[in-house]
Amino acid sequence: MALAALLASGCAKSVSGNTTTTAPAATSTSQPSDQTTATTGPQTPSPGVTATQITVGNVSTTGGLVPGLFLGAQVGVQAYFDYVNSTGGVDHRKLVMKTGDDQLFCTNNKTDTLALIPSVIAFVGSFSIEDQCGGEVIPPTIANVSNSLDPVVTKLPNTFSPQPIQNGWGTGTLLWLKQHYPADIGSVGALVGNVPTVIQSWKGEQYVLQKLGFGIKDVEMYDVGQTQFQSSVIRMKDDGVKIVLLDQADVNAIAAFVDAMQLEQFHPAIIFNSGSAYDGSLIAKAGSAAGNVIVGLHEALYLGQDASAVPEVALFDHWINVAHPDYTPDIYSVFGWASAMLFVQALQHAGSDPTRASLLTALRQITAFDAGGLLSTSDPASKTPGNCFLIARVSNGQWQRVSPSSGFTCQGTYIYDPSIP
Repeated sequence: MALAALLASGCAKSVSGNTTTTAPAATSTSQPSDQTTATTGPQTPSPGVTATQITVGNVSTTGGLVPGLFLGAQVGVQAYFDYVNSTGGVDHRKLVMKTGDDQLFCTNNKTDTLALIPSVIAFVGSFSIEDQCGGEVIPPTIANVSNSLDPVVTKLPNTFSPQPIQNGWGTGTLLWLKQHYPADIGSVGALVGNVPTVIQSWKGEQYVLQKLGFGIKDVEMYDVGQTQFQSSVIRMKDDGVKIVLLDQADVNAIAAFVDAMQLEQFHPAIIFNSGSAYDGSLIAKAGSAAGNVIVGLHEALYLGQDASAVPEVALFDHWINVAHPDYTPDIYSVFGWASAMLFVQALQHAGSDPTRASLLTALRQITAFDAGGLLSTSDPASKTPGNCFLIARVSNGQWQRVSPSSGFTCQGTYIYDPSIP
């Protein structure tokens, strides 16, 4: 999974935390209502829990310098909650999300998080490059069920991520590159966002690349909102780069970068990304240049290509449209959906009168999670990332699978960089 998906385009429209819908649902592999038990309300009231609803918090970047930046994180949570609420909720309680927008500011992330703490049972699906500011002030008695970009927050005992991010990198996709482009692995270039969490992520990836025998020729840093990449492309071309890694770049930067590559007649053996390039907007933004991008995903093809093979994809696409009809699914909405599903799975085992403590206990028992096939399997309890992936690329203006024909390929291990805390 690409950690540095910083600037994915989205709409600035907010997500309501109180949406309930009665639209028809597809069948979920998770079956949220099957394990619930009736209740007349909590005997010992817990923050965020009443007789009729359960409230969670979500602090993400939805406004500020790049409006709609990580709006998908909230759209995904709301979509899954809408689905669960359409089946009767959990123990006849409606799921509600209260939201905060840090606008890309650390102080806002912390302030919004602190403001929500008294009224929520947990935080679910929060996503921000400033998440370390809020994540570290959440008391250890409150679960944070979110994909954190910060390894310190990920390692906290109350953080449970559907796709844990650690201080290193999985070898699976890199071994695939090594197998298919053996003559080119000595000449690698990378585009890296100039943001602390992204730089740290690149450090872990670089460590693993070098362990596997890749040679780094050029690393190009870029700033938030940057759209001009000609000088970076020229340097890579002059340095003889044959594999361009865009793992640490967002879809807007990727589109602008490959456009610049096409303009400068720079044609490396492969342009590779591990997640953020698989976006409905890349083809529109990059045009024919998008056809040079290959991605290694730890998620099913959630834009719809896997809908017939993976029922959860169809369910996800349907309820994203219900929650936010003008929003195109992206990696952040997948993060939100999966986080909400992980939360609900634990909530179903937290007792008919759930508390913060019983929810944490239930989360610690979830050692294998794949969001109904939407994700490759990880271990949220031990914070262990998965090693399964699929390869896809743009062909004739459409995203298509390269391998395997269905499901995921599982190979390699996760290597930790000992120099990162």
